[in-house]
Amino acid sequence: MGNLLNEKDVENKTSGLAIQRVARTLGYAKPLTVFDPTGISSFLFELTAHAVKHRREVRDRQMEEYYQELLNSEDNEFIQLPDSANLSELDFVALLGACSSELELEKAKLYARLTKSIANGMVKKEYKRHFILTLSASAFEDLEVLRLAYVCGKQNVMPKVNNFRLSASKVLKLDFLGPIGSICLDAFAKGKLIEADGLSSIGREFVQAIYEKDQLTAASLGYEVWQEKRINLCYADNSSAKLVGAFEAEFRKLRILCTNCSASALDVEKFNLGTTSGTVFIGGFQGVDYRAQQKIISWCDKHLYQSVWVGFEGAGMPNNTSYGKAIKITDASTLESAAIEAAKQLKYVVPETLSANRE
Repeated sequence: MGNLLNEKDVENKTSGLAIQRVARTLGYAKPLTVFDPTGISSFLFELTAHAVKHRREVRDRQMEEYYQELLNSEDNEFIQLPDSANLSELDFVALLGACSSELELEKAKLYARLTKSIANGMVKKEYKRHFILTLSASAFEDLEVLRLAYVCGKQNVMPKVNNFRLSASKVLKLDFLGPIGSICLDAFAKGKLIEADGLSSIGREFVQAIYEKDQLTAASLGYEVWQEKRINLCYADNSSAKLVGAFEAEFRKLRILCTNCSASALDVEKFNLGTTSGTVFIGGFQGVDYRAQQKIISWCDKHLYQSVWVGFEGAGMPNNTSYGKAIKITDASTLESAAIEAAKQLKYVVPETLSANRE
């Protein structure tokens, strides 16, 4: 009998602690006396009333955010009265209902933006219901995934680490989002918002309907953008190849994306200067074979002003400017200034502050 009572005490204590955690989450400040002779019914009733009040306050803040954003319109975003040609009374009621029952405060402005987009004819008639339901069913962080994918489809976005262009297709992958973040992809695919290579046309229209233009930039999401053209880094041997990674890191600081190849793989005929500003030859080239030497000479003959040589003195660097500009390095501390000088030679934008600090 004593054991049963002890087990009951443990059960009550566990339930009491759980209730206290819920109370703290809801901002319930009164001390809790769960183990009183009258039981906890009165407490639960009071806690429920407090939860209802808390939810009402959250809803009031949501609607305040909604109306503030709705009325914060430019001249070209004049909101027509409900039952107009674009925004019907039923549309408006559906948007208000979805917003008022929303659990995430961050989405209130998105509902207001969608209301304005519908009112101003930016949303096709057959998409209105689909967009309202999609917004209601999607978590805010999942909508931010669509926003990032949209931006990556428009700009050359730099990832937070590594050297590649962050494309929309990369954003919409398990590897990028992780096992939990990628759960939304099935719903987006079912809703015809995404395709294999990024957002669908419906997906792009949806994002445009719920976000402002200035929210659809890499900078607004905390990302930087690569400069327009790439640099090709060409190396002669394995010892030079080790320098390539160091220079890629330096060029990344300047928002310059790099490709790289060995001297023997340099293809003069197929090299596309439309997407690349030029080639930086890194390290010593005294040991390259005759065929590679001819490729390098052919490249420099055709693209003298798009050729830059960077290496240690006496390590196969050209002795004159007939093969392009030569930039000598002495140790690791000179890599950054060499990268800046090479970037200037190839007509890249170098921040004045960064340039001034190195001159």
